[in-house]
Amino acid sequence: MESLIKLVSDLQTKIKQVKFQDLPQTVQKQYGKIENLDLNELVSVNWNELPENIKNYVKENPKQTAFYVMNGIVFFAPSLVWSPILAIAGFTGIGPAASSIASFAQSFFHPVVQKSAFAIFQSAQMGGYGVGLMNAGVRTYCAISSVGCYFGGCSNEEDKGELEDEAK
Repeated sequence: MESLIKLVSDLQTKIKQVKFQDLPQTVQKQYGKIENLDLNELVSVNWNELPENIKNYVKENPKQTAFYVMNGIVFFAPSLVWSPILAIAGFTGIGPAASSIASFAQSFFHPVVQKSAFAIFQSAQMGGYGVGLMNAGVRTYCAISSVGCYFGGCSNEEDKGELEDEAK
């Protein structure tokens, strides 16, 4: 449980350190002016105000709880997942980066066909039509994984074993 609290605290600290004006224009455009947002209200929950059954679930299933929390964050801000991955692959806001996977793919699949995966990835990084498609893909994955976990796809046996070990 302490590790989950530390994770949330670290996340709050890192979010507060982000300087909105230093982010790329595409990110600023997509998320609007969030610099005046009260981050304590956004990423914190008063433990004492939670119903007892919720507290028990969190204590008994810390990993599943973390999974649901992260899934919720990713669902509402999917570009936190796809944008860094595309950037690592070499897709930038001004085109494929030199000597990257993206530039190799562009030379291999030249000419790039409209609405192809390459075109969608590049469009997403440039803030075009690909943003909606990438967001929809990530949100669909979040929804499917959450539903699958809810209906028994996630095992909490490890969580229970760790709790028993901590209790000893």
